[in-house]
Amino acid sequence: MKYVWTPPRDVVIEANVTGFMESHGFKTYADLVRRSTEDIKWFWGNLPEWLELEWFKEPREVYDSSRGVEWTRWYVGGRINVAYNVLDRVVKRGLGDKVAMTWVGEDGKVVQLTYNEMPVIWIMAAFHAYLVTVVNAWRAKYVNFDGKGPLNQAIILEKRSYAGCVMTANKVIHGVRNAKGKS
Repeated sequence: MKYVWTPPRDVVIEANVTGFMESHGFKTYADLVRRSTEDIKWFWGNLPEWLELEWFKEPREVYDSSRGVEWTRWYVGGRINVAYNVLDRVVKRGLGDKVAMTWVGEDGKVVQLTYNEMPVIWIMAAFHAYLVTVVNAWRAKYVNFDGKGPLNQAIILEKRSYAGCVMTANKVIHGVRNAKGKS
């Protein structure tokens, strides 16, 4: 097989797929691809364990394609929290001060957030999405389209609520965690 691009050797050595190959005794990438396509259950069954994903409930089976391949259900019966595995698990391992996200604006401004800072951003975004949904539902129910209804009040409510979430998100996070006995 001819590839359009081949990564530099140092990138290959540090790649996650190289670690997976070494842990399962594969000498070449082609060998891994062959095994993963011949034995799908083996590959997808081993991957979560190798990635050290933490299940809230272990799946009964890796996949079920009894309704047809296009309707395959993956990790049947399993429960996993993606946010926990992406953020909290990393912080729990003592890596909270590492950079989790780098954003570069069109003006060249660079903003970096650590794993410790990410939950605040996610909760603020969730609050905003919730508030927009509530306000939009309120608008749909109560706004008169003759231009004289409480539309302007709804817009003011939305802006105030969002600003309030930005200002109180840290208190809310700690309040939720403390209410559940966690810090």
